[in-house]
Formats: sequence, structure tokens, C-alpha cells
Amino acid sequence: MREISLVAFDLDGTLLDSNKRIPASAKSAVTRLREAGVFITVVTGRGYHSARQYIEELRLQIPFGLYHGALVRDTLGIEVLKRAIPKVGVREAVDLASSLDCVPMVIPLETETGLIFRREDEGHPIVRFVIESERSEVSAGGQNISFIPHAELRADAFLVYVMGLKERIRKFLDTVRGLPVPLYQAELFPVYAPRASAELRETHAVAMLSPIGADKRTALTAITDSLGVPLENVMAFGDWHNDIPMLEASGTAVLMGNAPPAVAQRLRHPNLYRTGANDGAGIADALARFGLI
Repeated sequence: MREISLVAFDLDGTLLDSNKRIPASAKSAVTRLREAGVFITVVTGRGYHSARQYIEELRLQIPFGLYHGALVRDTLGIEVLKRAIPKVGVREAVDLASSLDCVPMVIPLETETGLIFRREDEGHPIVRFVIESERSEVSAGGQNISFIPHAELRADAFLVYVMGLKERIRKFLDTVRGLPVPLYQAELFPVYAPRASAELRETHAVAMLSPIGADKRTALTAITDSLGVPLENVMAFGDWHNDIPMLEASGTAVLMGNAPPAVAQRLRHPNLYRTGANDGAGIADALARFGLI
């Protein structure tokens, strides 16, 4: 069995349970990992303000990944990796989304700003759903939400989400992928929100736009390079589509039992272990299985 020097966790659906808390079994396991001298980090789609509570709870001492890999930094604010969608790309995406009656949501580099919607979309059912989801977050304070007139929505961004009916999101992606000069990369995701209604999950989809070359693999690589740890000595935990690059890059991949079947079907790894769900002892069981705790 290969030596494992670093363990990287996704947060939502992996290290966090359905109530957005770190279960006692996982918290105890992480403490034992630290005592054994194993590096611990997280690579999450959340921004710093949304992830801060968990970063502090885990007492992370090394860099961690945010915004699906667009930013890698440490608790002192020292940035190891930072990539952005240029403002011209943000404007292009917002214009196209609006023309297709989709709802764009921008996460700018100025992280204090939080989430930005077009003022013209205020009151839209999707926007109301996002606001309610943020209000229900157990994490420290959630994120600020701002509304800005369409013409003023021009800023470099870590991410842009475009939400709408499935057929319109597919048309959006077809158009984006046909552009002669790509300014960002785009990926289709199902609606990922535990509180989303069955109807919303069935009829709507999300396009995630991220900086070119940014994903959880690049974030994990930046972290391991900063520590001098080979990727083959990394164990990574995840549950969702955006975790696949990180899982496939690591020496040992652990897929949570609550992961959708589509994720398991896409994932290709010679050393893959399927553990229990995030609401159980999936984290602790996997670490014990590999003799780390």
C-alpha cells in the first residue's frame, strides 16, 4: 500500500453532512490524521467567506482550494494560485444568458461583494430560490447578495453560473462552445441543492463558467507542489461531478456513498474506494480502511 502524506476533502456532500455540519466521526478522524502527521486540506466550490467556518474548525495549516479550483490560498491570505474570467468574458456570458431568458449569477474577484445578479432578474423564481438557500446556510453568515443593472455588470470573476430551463442552458452551451476565442470554460451540471424541488431538478440545469484551466485538479496540484508532496501520495474524497478531476489526479480516490450514479460512471481510477454516505461514518470508515486512523 502506498504511503499517504496528504488527504484532500471536498466539503458539501463529502466532509459535511446534510445539515452542513462536520459529523463527530469525521471530526475525530481528522484530528487523528493531524496527530499522525498527515497533511489535511479542502478543495471546495465555496468561496472563503462561505468555507471559513469549516477551515477554522479543521484548523487547516496548509493552502486550500476555493471556487472549484480558481483560487488556492492559506488562512493568512497568501495566494498560491489565482485565475479569473476577464470582465469581457463575464459581460459576454451575461449578455448571452439574458438573451436566452436564463439567469446569470456572478462571483467577482472582490469576494466581499458576494453573489451578483442583474437587477432585472430580481424577483425571478430562481433568484428567490438562491436567496432562500443562502439564508438557510448553517455556515458563517452565508454570502452577500447584490443586484446590479445589466449594463453595469462588468468585473473580473472567479465563476459565473447560468441557470435556466434545460433546453435553454443547452443552447447557451452550444453557443459558447462555438465561439472563436474562448474566454472561459463551461460545463453542464444538474441542479445541486438539497432543498430544490423535484420539479426544479427535472426541468432546470446549471452551466458553470470558470477560468480556463481552473478545476479541482489544478488546485490540488498547486497545493501538493507547494508542499513537495507527489500526487501519488494523496488521498482525495469527493461526491460530485466537479470532484472528478481531483479524484482522478490523486493516488487514492474515495467516492462517497451518496454520490450520484452518474459520477461513479464517469470516474476512472485504478485505486478507487467507495465508502459510506456523508450522513454516516463514510469519512472515518475509509480512513480506517486504509490504516490512517
